[in-house]
Amino acid sequence: MLVEQKNQVLLSLDPADLKLLNPHLKNTVLDQGKVLFDQGDQIDQFYFPDSGMISLVCSVEDGGTVELAAVGYEGFAGPSLADGTGQSPLRAIVQVAGRGARIPASQFRAAVEKSASLRKLLEYHNEALMAQLVRTVACNAMHAAEGRLSRWLLMVHDRVQGDTLRLTQEFLAQMLGVQRTTVTLIASALQKAGLIKYRRGRIDVLNREALEEAACECYAINRKHFERLMALPSALYPAAPDDIRLKPSAQQAP
Repeated sequence: MLVEQKNQVLLSLDPADLKLLNPHLKNTVLDQGKVLFDQGDQIDQFYFPDSGMISLVCSVEDGGTVELAAVGYEGFAGPSLADGTGQSPLRAIVQVAGRGARIPASQFRAAVEKSASLRKLLEYHNEALMAQLVRTVACNAMHAAEGRLSRWLLMVHDRVQGDTLRLTQEFLAQMLGVQRTTVTLIASALQKAGLIKYRRGRIDVLNREALEEAACECYAINRKHFERLMALPSALYPAAPDDIRLKPSAQQAP
């Protein structure tokens, strides 16, 4: 039996759609650093995080990686593979540890074939995820590392409970495609300015509003994609309960 779910998609599904998925959903632990599927893998499971965060990253032959999109409790990992070859173009790695549910890809596909609303949910989810991916590619190419790191910390903060982010310098460097020394310098500057407190493997967000000001413009744009994903179930199911709230954003504050 599944533990209490906090994934926005599963919480808000119409009972008829949930009935298609529920018998096949299994609890899963998302350990930090775990690779759920790699580039070129045939995907056999889809993942619905309750907590934590899954990063979708591109790796190159020299071992370098860079994050292109993030998935937390607002979405699920693997939906773009419901059709086509089922091979993953990206690596899915657990960036922030948490829990969630998984379902065999074959059962997910079967449910999507039976439900028009699930097909529409999949379509909207993929559109929002692709928009985030495209924006991140542009951000990585055009913006300075300080703005990108601030953006990334905010994206993680949106998807975790509380203000403490369990992150190592090595993971941060991999996700941003920069050297560890670069992360050290930027994190030290943000700490000196009072935006964060950094200790080994842990970052505490002290001033979110100031961190948003330090982030490049892409955070606000990616935030809209995040909110779009959060709103998808209620758009498909108008009677869905609105019992999950976004973290406050400085741009949205009254």
